Amino acid sequence: MRINIYTDGGCSGNPGPGGWAFVLFPDPAGASLLGEASEATKGGKSPPSLQPTACACGLPLPPSTGAPRPRNAPGPEGASLGRGLISKNGGEAATTNNRMELTAVINALEMVSSLGGPIDGVTVFTDSQYVQKGISEWIVGWKQKGWITSAKQPVKNADLWKKLDALAAGYAIRWQWVKGHAGNPLNERCDALVQEAIQAVRAGLSS
Repeated sequence: MRINIYTDGGCSGNPGPGGWAFVLFPDPAGASLLGEASEATKGGKSPPSLQPTACACGLPLPPSTGAPRPRNAPGPEGASLGRGLISKNGGEAATTNNRMELTAVINALEMVSSLGGPIDGVTVFTDSQYVQKGISEWIVGWKQKGWITSAKQPVKNADLWKKLDALAAGYAIRWQWVKGHAGNPLNERCDALVQEAIQAVRAGLSS
C-alpha cells in the first residue's frame, strides 16, 4: 500500500497561537486499502469514496467533496483507511509557523506507523520549502556537523527535526513541494483545518 499525505501548519503572529493539520489517504493508483477495499479495487475500480480526480500537480486525488471529512479524526488506536480520508489537526498556544509545519508532518507519519500492514511508500505534499528542503537536503549536513548550521549556529527546531528524521527513516518517502493557496483541494483543506485549530487555541486562551 502506498500512502499520500498533505500537511500544513501556521500561526497567527509568528510566534503566536498556531495550528497544524494533515490529510492522509491511500494512493488510489496504488494499493489495497487495508482489507475490505482490496475487493473494491479489483477490475481497476477505486472505492466510491476514493474515485480520483486530477489536480494541478498531475497526481491522482480523491474529490474535495463526497465522503464526510472526519474532524479531529480518531487517534492511532482507531485509525482506518478502509473508508477513505483520515484528517487530523491540533494547535499550540505559543509557537512558530515552522514548528507547526514540522509538527503536521510528524503527526501524519505517526498515524501512518499506527496503521499496520506493509507500506510500500509515502508521498508527503507540503507547501513549506523549509520542510521539503530541510528533510531532503539540509538535514544531511546538519547531522554531519552535530546539528550545527553552515553559519556555525545551532539548528533551529532541532528537537522536531530529530523526531521527524527518526520517523522518516522507516519509510521510502517522496517529499513533494506544492504551491500553497493555489486551488489544490487537499492543500486548501489542510489550511482550513489549521485555521480551525488556531481559532480553537484562541478560544481557549480567552476563556
